[in-house]
Amino acid sequence: MAHRSSNAHPARRTEPDDAASADGAVDPYDLAYIFRSIFGSKMKGHWQTWPFIDVDELRQINPDCVGWVHMDASPIDYPVVKQRFDRGYYLTHNFSGEESVHGQVAMDFLHGGRMGERATVLHAHHMKDWSMFKAIVSLEDPGYLAAHPTVGFVHEGARYDARWFAGVCYRASDPWPERTRFADDADFEAWLARVKSANRVPVDIPVPNGARLLVCSTCAFEQEPNDTYAAFAFIERRVEPARSRQAG
Repeated sequence: MAHRSSNAHPARRTEPDDAASADGAVDPYDLAYIFRSIFGSKMKGHWQTWPFIDVDELRQINPDCVGWVHMDASPIDYPVVKQRFDRGYYLTHNFSGEESVHGQVAMDFLHGGRMGERATVLHAHHMKDWSMFKAIVSLEDPGYLAAHPTVGFVHEGARYDARWFAGVCYRASDPWPERTRFADDADFEAWLARVKSANRVPVDIPVPNGARLLVCSTCAFEQEPNDTYAAFAFIERRVEPARSRQAG
């Protein structure tokens, strides 16, 4: 799928804005509206600039924060929260805890807020405005993949740089790509072989032995009969990030 700029759209209807007056309306593709919907009012003055992410500061806004995910030259540049027990809260609430159609990037509930030993799964919506995780489906486009070969993740005082190597379509009723735990190395390797056999991303990059993976999952209703898409990256390096308190 080719990438489209979020600033270039045909004529479209506007939708109500909860923060606007009763008779007001906003363009749902407007970047200011998108920003407000994703981050909310509490993020004002606490904006983070990659890779200078201060998770401790972010936790003062939202105690559920576990990190930040970033993909260069793409809309993916968001805090990451841990899913709550019901798993549904961050489908409809932003980082400030306010209702939002964009929701929030969330680490799978089964991780308990910590990265998995072999795979860490993040979930986010697939928005028409190109926000959240819609961009990962475009990794199937060789040109887009060449321009966006890596993804970064800050967690527990370290930054992880990871390289995309696979993308898989599947049904939400059979979420086999979203595994967070494995019985042993053989179990993990069998799962990884299944990922590679279903890969739709046009690369053949070997995954290093013992690699830890970052898995980003989103909806993909245009991929019928499947309805979900996951992109896979293996962590190439772990670095200690600098910290910054930059007002935004």
